Amino acid sequence: MNSCVVSASELFQRAKEMLNDGNTYVEIDFIEPDGEIPAMLGFSAWKNGGMEVGYDPIESV
Repeated sequence: MNSCVVSASELFQRAKEMLNDGNTYVEIDFIEPDGEIPAMLGFSAWKNGGMEVGYDPIESV
């Protein structure tokens, strides 16, 4: 399994944003580094029976 280290405060802020938007579930994707682009965590969230919403990824440190 791939992993990356991200800022705890950025992760908390993203989770707060998704909760404040009323989302119930979140899918977290590991995005592989590519050249000058660092590894990242990507987020998609949705409410029960609702439409999926994408959120800005968090770059690894």
